[in-house]
Order: sequence, then C-alpha cells, then structure tokens
Amino acid sequence: MAHDDDGTLGVWCKTMCYTFSRAEIGETTSLACWRTELQRLSGIEPSAQHLCWIFWCDALDMPLKVGTEVRADGGHSVEELLPVLGALAESHAELARRTRGPFRSCLLLLKRGESATKCLTFLFRILQHWVQASRLDAQKVEAARASGVVPVQRFEQSAESHFSQLARSQTEPGIGVDNQPAAGDALPLADICFTAAVVREALHWFKREHFQWVDSPPCEHCGIRTLRLKGVDLPAASEALHAAERVEVYECPTDERGCGALVRFPRYNDALFLLTESRRGRCGEWAQAFALALCACSVPRVRLVFDFEDHIWTEFWSESRETWIHADPCEEALDQPHLYSCGWGKALSWVIAIEVGLRTCHLEDRSRVYVPRAHWPAMEERQARTAGDIDAASGLLRMLATLSGGKQYYSETALAAEEHASESEGSTLEPGQHLQPRQSGAPAWIASRGENGPAIAKR
Repeated sequence: MAHDDDGTLGVWCKTMCYTFSRAEIGETTSLACWRTELQRLSGIEPSAQHLCWIFWCDALDMPLKVGTEVRADGGHSVEELLPVLGALAESHAELARRTRGPFRSCLLLLKRGESATKCLTFLFRILQHWVQASRLDAQKVEAARASGVVPVQRFEQSAESHFSQLARSQTEPGIGVDNQPAAGDALPLADICFTAAVVREALHWFKREHFQWVDSPPCEHCGIRTLRLKGVDLPAASEALHAAERVEVYECPTDERGCGALVRFPRYNDALFLLTESRRGRCGEWAQAFALALCACSVPRVRLVFDFEDHIWTEFWSESRETWIHADPCEEALDQPHLYSCGWGKALSWVIAIEVGLRTCHLEDRSRVYVPRAHWPAMEERQARTAGDIDAASGLLRMLATLSGGKQYYSETALAAEEHASESEGSTLEPGQHLQPRQSGAPAWIASRGENGPAIAKR
C-alpha cells in the first residue's frame, strides 16, 4: 500500500490499489514504459495520467501531503526515479527526517484535467472535516467533563425516567409516556435505547438552553442586530488560539440607528472553547460542540456528518439497532435522515461521516442514507459533477482510511439504514411528508439557501 523500505509501491486508481514489488519495478526500465503498464491496469492513456505522491504522517497537524504532478522522467529508470518521486512531494524528505510518528505513502493516479482537480478538492474537503473530528480527542472530553458545563447527571436521570415509562407503557395498558422534548418522538418504542434517550435529552438542552444561533453578531458597542457583512479576514493571534481559520467582519450602520463600528465574528473550530465559553455560531460550531457534549455524556461512539451543500450534524451508535443514528442539534432532530432532502428540499450530493476523536480516518459515505432511494439517480449525477468521478472519489475514501490506518465502512450498512428509514416513515406517507423545512436561521437566510421546503426543485 506504500513505498516501504522493501521497495514495494502502491498506486491508487479509482477504487483499486495496485501494488508493485521491487522485482516488478526493476523489470520496467522507464517512466514511459511504466505509464504504459498503468494504462493496461487503469484504462487511462499515458497522456491523460495525473500521477502524484500522497504522504500521510500521524504526527502532523495536517497529516496528508500531496506532491506535484509527475510529468516527465528525463530518462531515469523507475528504480532510480522512485527517490525523485519522493522528493516531488512537498518537503517529503524533510518530513520523513523530522517526524517521529509512523508515516505511509503511495502514488495516486487520476485522469488529468478537470476531473483530477475536482477529485483532489474532494480529498482535501474530507481531510478538513477529519481534522475537526480528530480534535475531539480524549483530552478534550475530559476537560469538558471537568468543566461541569454539560449536565450529564440530569440527562441520565431524565433518560432513565423516560426509558422506564416506555418499558411500562409496553406492558401495562393505560400508562402514559412523557413526550417532551419533541425529539423523543422520532425513535420507535422498540428501537429506543438508553443512549438514544440521553441524546434526546442533550438535544433539548443544547438547542433550547445552551447554544445560540448566529446569522450575524450584534454590535458590541451599540447593540444593534442588523449588521452588514463587509468581508472575511485572517484570524488574530487570540482568535487563532481557538482554531479560528477565518473571521467574518461585519459593519454596523452609520445612520441614526448604528455607530459604524466593525464587529469581528471568528469561526472557531475549538470544540471545548465553543462548548464552555463561546456557546454560539452556525452549524459547524453547533455540530462540533454538540459532538463533544455527547462524548462528555459517555456516548461510546460519535461521528461528525457533513454534506457538500454546506451543513454538518452528528451521528451516534445505537446498541439496540446496531447502526448509526442521525442527531442534528441545530434542528433538535433525532433519527430523521431524510430531513434535508424531503423536509428542507436540499439537492444533496455527497454526505460523509467521520468518527470523532481518532488520529486515524474512520469514515463512511452516507449519501444513500440521507437521500431517499427514488432520488438516488439524480444524487449520483450531482456526485459526479462535484467530485469529477464517483469511482475515483470512492477510491479516495478508501485510500484515506488505508493510509491513516483507519477503517472505511461500506454500503451494506448504508443500505440497511436507508431501508429502516423508509420503513419507519409508514407506507401511507410520501417519503419525508411529515418533515419540516429548516428551522435554524432567519427566514430570508433559509430561503436564500433553498432550504425552506420540498417545493424547492431538486436539481
């Protein structure tokens, strides 16, 4: 899978990884001949091959490095060329010398042109979200618990009470069940478990008591709330301290209503700071902070889930159903995977889930879970437009998992969950009929994003 000390070399192309031994490398005398061999394996003509080095090192904050495209070999033999290929990766040799953690590398073969550009953009988009997920590590979880900001005992007591009522309602006629908060209605009685009951309580607390949605921040000087976005700035040192990668800059009106001040709104990615101090933001901040809150509640496995149409939420593992369950803190939504397609009217393409707190990539393509079966053909067309090539994008997911030492979950899990979601909607309803348009955010902002209901055409 990698260029190791024994001379083996892995070349990823679409969903396949071709491994070459030292003997096989020695039989090929030039890069031109080798490209011909790659054509035989991949079907990509030599003139259309985009070949670059991929390097993963666990010890780096941004562990994946991508080298420049290999364009010509200058007459070198392949064996002579391999060290040159390694040097083409940005700082490859330097990284290998100064990193103490394990590192792995391979070659990536894509079809040159727009498809390669889209595939690499797809790869880095996933990597950015993996970085967010990996920051929710055990140290952050312990700090969140120590802060006392998450009322874990209250959640557990309420969940135990609700869970007991559910059990009694199934065995004793006439026993009522407390249906508050509303998110608890989403899980069928037969499928609910104690973890799901805790998540139900956490959703209610997080949205209604703890976290604040921000379309635009209020003016810190005069308090006016209607500000104009002026632009985006780089973070100051104090903002970068909490992993802000960009800062939205708003301008207070200069008329009689406002004072003309500039207001900075850092988009923080430090989940502990968001959960315990900032307590505000949009979906990115909500999902990271809520995922950390679930971990602080000892929910055993949590994932961040993001779509390529700009929304992010969480999933948790259900012991009783033995699958991942959707939980969106922005909407206080539990087990409603078709909310975005059928409630909001979003035309989804890729939906990717990444398990939190790990220095390896444990991920899954969840697109078919969050899009009803009838809409899969249109979804796949959008996936191809977004990533350039569906097979190549799927291969990149597998490559990330392999290089990092993680795991890629496969479509059988997604299909089972999709079928369960379809069954739970009831045969007399159209898919998503009972699901609401987006609730988080101002109506005009929701409408501008096309998330105000299924009347919005699915393109």
